[in-house]
Amino acid sequence: AAYWVLACAVSPWLPPASEPDIAEAEETAFHRAMAMASGTVCVIDADAFCCTRLWCMYESYLSLTLDTEGHPHKYDIYTALGGEDAVGYTDGMAELDAEAGRQEEWARAHGAAGHKACREARFPLPVAAQAMRVQIGCAEAADWFDRRRMFEALVGAGSAEATPRKEHAMYDIVSAAIGWRVSLAMYPSAAEQGQADAFGLPS
Repeated sequence: AAYWVLACAVSPWLPPASEPDIAEAEETAFHRAMAMASGTVCVIDADAFCCTRLWCMYESYLSLTLDTEGHPHKYDIYTALGGEDAVGYTDGMAELDAEAGRQEEWARAHGAAGHKACREARFPLPVAAQAMRVQIGCAEAADWFDRRRMFEALVGAGSAEATPRKEHAMYDIVSAAIGWRVSLAMYPSAAEQGQADAFGLPS
């Protein structure tokens, strides 16, 4: 598979005027790339630092609401486990799940679905919980200009009104959408480990 990496494709040091106004999100490089891709991969560290960044969470929200040529945009979440090992919550079956599902040892354990559940159970629940509890209003940006641009994109305010706020109904919608996606992914293993209540999930 081919991946478009924003951090490598777009220089963070370009002057603001070189990028279209975020209010016209469809014209920005990252939005055009996401619209062409079949999905987005969000890579988070042990502290879920990206979940405190306004741009990252805005892109996550776009991933959950994009419709790519009639097909829902996929959104996967991966984290490192140490060394070269990593684990991810995938939107649907990953290729390795499908391959495992065809093996005899998994045929008696719900096939591809069983392999997916076993694989995703390794995702650290404390890391997932930090992503689930994201609060857009508290997320940070590089500077005031970035916060204003994100405010314009999320709230639809004109530049004259674009004063970054800490609270807005749209922030709650974005936070809930991301939290819902993560909670849905982490629920099976949290319930299996008897930790659903500890993470605020229905038991």
